[in-house]
Amino acid sequence: MKRHSWVQVDLDGLRDKLKRRGIRFAIYEPIQNALDEDVTRVDVTLPRPERGWATLTVADDSPSGFRDLADAYVMFKRSYKQDDAAKRGVFNLGEKLVLALCEEATIEITTGSVRFDSTGRHIGRKKTSKGSVFTGRMRLTLEEWEELCGAVRLLIPSVPLWFNGELIPARQPIHEFEAALETVLANEEGELRRTQRKTLVRLYEPLEGEAAMLYEMGIPIVQTGEPKMRSFTNSCAEPKFQRHHKTEETMKRAMEVMG
Repeated sequence: MKRHSWVQVDLDGLRDKLKRRGIRFAIYEPIQNALDEDVTRVDVTLPRPERGWATLTVADDSPSGFRDLADAYVMFKRSYKQDDAAKRGVFNLGEKLVLALCEEATIEITTGSVRFDSTGRHIGRKKTSKGSVFTGRMRLTLEEWEELCGAVRLLIPSVPLWFNGELIPARQPIHEFEAALETVLANEEGELRRTQRKTLVRLYEPLEGEAAMLYEMGIPIVQTGEPKMRSFTNSCAEPKFQRHHKTEETMKRAMEVMG
């Protein structure tokens, strides 16, 4: 028996556990995968659920598209991103979590495609002329759909991002500064190790009704707990930092900057 066949994952059980923590990741993961490539535009659609079902589509215009289809279904596979501090994905986990929420899904790239349905996983020849397209059909309540729609509007994308035909407004930082923050990078053996690297921290004015949040390269991570700081929404550009590490130091610096 091959060692890789030792462990199986019950996707229904995984889905139930994931939903307990909220499902924003279901839309953030394919978007950040697109943003990690050489893209100039990302298009996302998620129509209102009909009879409890909705289909999420995320398409980009990367010249090469998804690097390796196996990254979509092999959990914790060593990724080309793990030694690149400018990439959002490093653990090669997120796509599999999204698939756990889907009843059907397809990923099409410039070299082929993979389809997931009730009969299993199918590698196909259908491909895109450029970029990648993720499509996933999932059960969604109206409340969950509204949560996902609201989550997209919180993003601070690095390229034009269209959601249901609407351009997510670009935001201009009101201040920025450099800080040394913790991140994780792979060594020559592929093992992840903590290190510190300089990054650019940007401060944004929260929009009306928004809570101040800490972002990682345009993706909201956690509320800062500083409601009086009207201008503490920040975005870590590159390189990325380990989520929640050095958060207190970053917030302290931002408070000093804003007076």
